Amino acid sequence: MAFNWNFKPRTLNGFNSAPVESLMPQAPGAIPTQMKGQGFSPAYNIQGLPQDTEDYRRAAYMDAYEADEQAQQANQQKRIADIQNEIVTLEKRIAENTAKLQNFAGNVDQIAAIEARKINAQDPTSIWRWKVDRDETRRIANMEKDKTEQLTSANAMYEIQNDLDSIVVDDKMDSATQKAYLGKLAGLKTLAQKNGISTSAIDAKIKEVKGETETSKTKGPAGTEYEGTSREQWDNEAEELLAKPNLTQGDIMKFKQKNPNISNEVRQKLEAKHSELIESAKKKAYEKKWNSYIADFEKQNGTVSDKMKATLRRIFDKKNKKG
Repeated sequence: MAFNWNFKPRTLNGFNSAPVESLMPQAPGAIPTQMKGQGFSPAYNIQGLPQDTEDYRRAAYMDAYEADEQAQQANQQKRIADIQNEIVTLEKRIAENTAKLQNFAGNVDQIAAIEARKINAQDPTSIWRWKVDRDETRRIANMEKDKTEQLTSANAMYEIQNDLDSIVVDDKMDSATQKAYLGKLAGLKTLAQKNGISTSAIDAKIKEVKGETETSKTKGPAGTEYEGTSREQWDNEAEELLAKPNLTQGDIMKFKQKNPNISNEVRQKLEAKHSELIESAKKKAYEKKWNSYIADFEKQNGTVSDKMKATLRRIFDKKNKKG
């Protein structure tokens, strides 16, 4: 009973439903000529070799396998050739654009986008995705930059406000302190300008230090005929007062009660004049007391000589100056 072989060998294109003829039982054939005389018996049944042009019979699936492999190799070679052509084209375009960019003053990003669009023509969304990624990177960088700038600005504001609070303008401020304040305020103004901070508070403090503010405490004198800042007006009023004939302590006291915004120089002159008037008033009161004393003495003892008056004056001065 002969075996019915029915192999279905697998090929690259699937299973071949036809049986492989070379694997089916074959009738004994003649011994090849080249095998005769080599100890083979004619009675020995040996599988006959194929009678076609090859030395063995090829399986049918081999043709399909080799055809598929050749097709893959051809596609691969075509793809390599295409890539090489793209590289050559790209290098040529780069060389051309490099030459154009030697004297180019336009937008380089636009040219890059155009060239990228040419290269990535097979993927229309690549340019959009590239731009989205670039915009997001810029957004994150700008956000970090803004955070740093905000922190620096906040620290500068704290420093400025603390220094402004430490600058106190009052009657005790002399010219040296005023110069120190103005120098400090100039530095604060520079710091504010570098950090984009408003300088209005610093400018107001500068005016206050200079005596140029128009507050209720330092406003100009009422009904003045002088122009300029409030300090200049008060200084002129004080100079006019000091030039007044028969100036009294009362005149100066009334002027001081107005809380004048006068400069340190004028204030010193006013204080000196006030002290002078006080001393003058004391001397007048002392002389009046002496005259009253000598009048009473002469009333009781009669008129005395000048020599006697001198002696009595020394005694009077010694007695009164001790007190």
